[in-house]
Amino acid sequence: MRAHLSWHHTGLAIALLSVVAVNLSASAQSVSQSVDVLIAGAMVYDGSGGAGRVTNIGIRGDRIAFVGAMPAGMRAVRRIDAK
Repeated sequence: MRAHLSWHHTGLAIALLSVVAVNLSASAQSVSQSVDVLIAGAMVYDGSGGAGRVTNIGIRGDRIAFVGAMPAGMRAVRRIDAK
């Protein structure tokens, strides 16, 4: 026996799925707007043999999220002053 959904029920299901998708997207975006550790003012050498430069390093999990200026709106859970 086939279940029959009315257009009303189908519309509610689609609306509910849309709300869930938007909330999941917002959660993923807020996670990407933070780093676990910000190492501020670190002397960084890129391995090319050139001179080092003082800059910032953002770490998320076990990965480097950025090197350089911290992106606008990003926050850090922990900050280490490397000076």
